[in-house]
Amino acid sequence: MPEVLDTEAAFQPGAFPTTKTAQERFVLRLLAHRYARPELPAKNWMTFAGGGLLAGFASGYLLWREQEVPGQVAAAVAIIHGFLTLVSWARKQRLKKKIASGHPHACHIDEGGQLMISLAAGEQIAARLTLDTPKKEWIRWVAGLAQTFWGLLLAGIPPIFLGEGASTAGLLTGVTLFSFLGTLLFGKGVRDIFGLRFAEMLFVTNHRMTLVSGPGEARSLPLEYLKQRPVVVGRSNAGATLGLALIPLVSVGRLPAFGLWGKDNMKEEDAKDLAAFVVRHRERLIAQRGTDG
Repeated sequence: MPEVLDTEAAFQPGAFPTTKTAQERFVLRLLAHRYARPELPAKNWMTFAGGGLLAGFASGYLLWREQEVPGQVAAAVAIIHGFLTLVSWARKQRLKKKIASGHPHACHIDEGGQLMISLAAGEQIAARLTLDTPKKEWIRWVAGLAQTFWGLLLAGIPPIFLGEGASTAGLLTGVTLFSFLGTLLFGKGVRDIFGLRFAEMLFVTNHRMTLVSGPGEARSLPLEYLKQRPVVVGRSNAGATLGLALIPLVSVGRLPAFGLWGKDNMKEEDAKDLAAFVVRHRERLIAQRGTDG
């Protein structure tokens, strides 16, 4: 049975910004295993590299056909993507190192060869959980292929409106912008297919929860941002499930395919203790923020 605090006080301001209906829906999704292993953008630079390659091929083809203006627009888009690829790659290299002041997206290899997050002042790790939630590869492929298809359309349609020698600066800027957005969507599809990685570990600290999949690959959720009260679901055939939050998978955007911030196959007492720890420190952070404000 789900362990959930079913009192009016649990849903008042300062507790959790939810409703009884939303909390019940959260519990039902956990009971029915309607969730998957969360994803992280391990190679986010693929978004811009994929879009840049598409724009580069388009530029070469258009210039070969002596369509100079559309070809130049595609070349400009490719240059923008190339710059953003370098920025994204450099950011990833920075996040692979230990950051003394702490960082919500940093993850490095410590002296013992283990993945470790960069902690802020006063931050302490309460749990380090190895994730075993099922992985759903097919969602990533379906979403990625759909995005690459729409990206191809959006990137290719705007240049049709360019006429040789009759293009104003405003029209060129607009076409470049919409072509860039199309190639960006195409690149996001490429990244979702080849550049996402399933989370391997979940860190719970007195400030946040952090999913990690590798060096420089972390995603954090501050405890104050939790919407539903954590739930522990006992299973008849395995250990308990600790459900802290459900969020849409990276590859599907806002569609209702959720990743679990939590863990299956836990000892029930350990799961309850960790849920209580999260609730207690969340309340402490909210009270501290109110005092500071």
